[in-house]
Amino acid sequence: MLEQRLIYFCAPTLAGLKTAGLFNANGIADRDLQAEAARLAPALSYCGLALRLFYKEGRAPLVYLYRQSDLARDLADPDIRAFLQTYDYCLDTVDTALDDLEARIKTCPAFPHEVGVFLSYPLEDVKCFIAYGGNKCQLCGHWCAYSQTEAAQLCFNRYDQCSHSYRNLYRCGHRLADLAVAR
Repeated sequence: MLEQRLIYFCAPTLAGLKTAGLFNANGIADRDLQAEAARLAPALSYCGLALRLFYKEGRAPLVYLYRQSDLARDLADPDIRAFLQTYDYCLDTVDTALDDLEARIKTCPAFPHEVGVFLSYPLEDVKCFIAYGGNKCQLCGHWCAYSQTEAAQLCFNRYDQCSHSYRNLYRCGHRLADLAVAR
């Protein structure tokens, strides 16, 4: 079940179009989720991908699939670093940043919307989403776009085409190891 959800919700990440994807593991027993994550880890690692499970009491786990090298690149951006440091993120390594994200997910009364930078959303759109509480966006798709809406729409279209293709390939018998692009 985890494999299917990774393909359905994270195809652009598997294809190398996007740094990361995040989805709710509602309906998957924790024991099964952890076992399947461990089973898939070698194939994902071979392709430069990693899985992280984020837990918050009383909620279904969140599954975070990411390209390690892309996330390291994103977190090295000076503007993203400055933004995340306003939330007290330790950015020494990808793992320390993800540890802080996990802590924020566990402790924030509301969802920590800075997660958008961990999903390769444009920084300005993440800032505007936080500032406007999700209102006043110019375009709503894979994220709420507040500027550069033509570029965002093209990106949304690429992600949608990729997701459609990967879902069809999965239905035809291709598995995660066949669909994850090594980089």
